[in-house]
Amino acid sequence: MCTRYEFVAPETFNVILDNYLERRSEKRKAKAFITREMYDLAVKILLNPNDVGLADKQHRHWVYIAAYYSIMVSFCIFHV
Repeated sequence: MCTRYEFVAPETFNVILDNYLERRSEKRKAKAFITREMYDLAVKILLNPNDVGLADKQHRHWVYIAAYYSIMVSFCIFHV
């Protein structure tokens, strides 16, 4: 079965993105999109769970939760 994907125009996408970001607090905006630096830090945290010097407790918790849900979503998508 071939699925045809429809994409919105770039201008429409930018409006949707701007509206999404406007509704987020400053704290949540920082984590709305993952930068390469954030990704690298998350990998370090996951590989070194006992190194509390990498980030504060709240950030480490966020990394663990995000990784858990990412794994669960991947599992559900690829193992249905």
